[in-house]
Amino acid sequence: MIAAKHAVQRLAFGYARYQSNWPEQTPLAIERLRAVLSRYGIVLELPAYDLESRESAIEILKVLGVSTASLEQKCIQQISNVTLTGDRLVSQIDLWEQSIQASMARLDEIAIEVIDEIELDKFQ
Repeated sequence: MIAAKHAVQRLAFGYARYQSNWPEQTPLAIERLRAVLSRYGIVLELPAYDLESRESAIEILKVLGVSTASLEQKCIQQISNVTLTGDRLVSQIDLWEQSIQASMARLDEIAIEVIDEIELDKFQ
């Protein structure tokens, strides 16, 4: 929604093939997300998708001199993430796509508050 409101033409996510069993990173989810975004003139970029393993991601980051501290999400969701297959995956991706589409369709009605660095300090 933020990308659409600010007329962003390309949106990059850090999805990686080695995480493609996570529902939002499955080929089906990527296809659906790409379709929704393209309806709003946004191209989905996945620059890390060809990475085959977490280890290869770490090696590339090290070579580039980039910290590996935030390589992957650090939350309870990562620990409890489930793999969905078949009809269950399709139904969940359908719901996900519908909610993204519904949000995008109502951009003018949705208020987005951007937290600046000063406000962010309050949460750390």
